[in-house]
Amino acid sequence: MSKKWMYLFVLAVLVIPMILTACGTPEPTEEAQPTGATPVPTKEEAVPVQTEEVTGPEPSPYDEVDPTGATVLWWHQHSGAREEGLQEMVTDFNETNEWGITIQAEYAGGYSEI
Repeated sequence: MSKKWMYLFVLAVLVIPMILTACGTPEPTEEAQPTGATPVPTKEEAVPVQTEEVTGPEPSPYDEVDPTGATVLWWHQHSGAREEGLQEMVTDFNETNEWGITIQAEYAGGYSEI
């Protein structure tokens, strides 16, 4: 192959893709929206959003329950070091909860026995 044909081949490989790219589809402008696109309203066209009044959660039958001073008996299956750790957590809860609730944790056997 002669140098002349080699130069023409390289020129064709480099120039033809550039020409095809330059002739591609134009960038969309503000006037031209892509098919299926929702136009964005201008500041003047924007409609204010109406919001509903927030009233809070629905009333619950437990709204009137006062847990102050309650005692909870908790049967558990923990023994050994796990029971010691659990008793520490129960003691901490009993001393620090704001309602004065008392947890009474008792070992009741394994899962099948409980």
